[in-house]
Amino acid sequence: MTSQQSPAASYLAALRERLEADGCVVSSTRWYGHEVLVGSRSDRKARWLGTKAQLFIYAAAVPSVAEATLSEFTGWAMTGARSRLGRIPIIRNAGLVLPALISADVQPGAAGWGAGAGRVLGT
Repeated sequence: MTSQQSPAASYLAALRERLEADGCVVSSTRWYGHEVLVGSRSDRKARWLGTKAQLFIYAAAVPSVAEATLSEFTGWAMTGARSRLGRIPIIRNAGLVLPALISADVQPGAAGWGAGAGRVLGT
């Protein structure tokens, strides 16, 4: 890490390292000009009747986070995760999407949305 790296960039670099250490496949994509770190992992659990549990993490640094921004990013992340899920009908799948926007300027409405209504979408 260099002294020129922003706190958000440092956070994303540390997140990338942690995801890789946890066995996630890590890639990146773009959302409205912002680089998005994407981590994914899947595990098949026999004790869950053969369910394949899939985890997706989408994280990006942005200048500020408003409720509308977080809602839009979450919807975008959900669409991205759905496109990566397996669609074999006889195999049970469960997916969890964790969207994260990193910013020094998070409006209270966005924090409330993420803690409340944003927890379960598109089930």
